[in-house]
Order: sequence, then structure tokens, then C-alpha cells
Amino acid sequence: MLEARIYGTALEALCGHVWVPSRDPKQLPLCEKCKGIYEMYRAFNDGLNEQPDE
Repeated sequence: MLEARIYGTALEALCGHVWVPSRDPKQLPLCEKCKGIYEMYRAFNDGLNEQPDE
């Protein structure tokens, strides 16, 4: 994430949204689609954090 902010590289979110980060993503609200996808990943993978940013 930090490298993408520095170099202006586009990232793809879990939901498929492509964006170029221009500020700290922890200050942005969590996308409901991404949250649902991450929760599904957590159900099948032990040891993942409660939220993606932790």
C-alpha cells in the first residue's frame, strides 16, 4: 500500500475496484463488498485478523 502511494501505482480491492491511493486508507470507510469477501476468506483460513487493516 505504501509503495503504491509513493509511486502512484493502481491497486485492486477485494471487490474488484481499481484505485490509486492518495491518502491513508485507514481513514476511509471499509467497503461492504470487501468486508463480505474478507469474512468469507476468514471462514476458510485460520489466523486471519478480524479486519483486513489489522
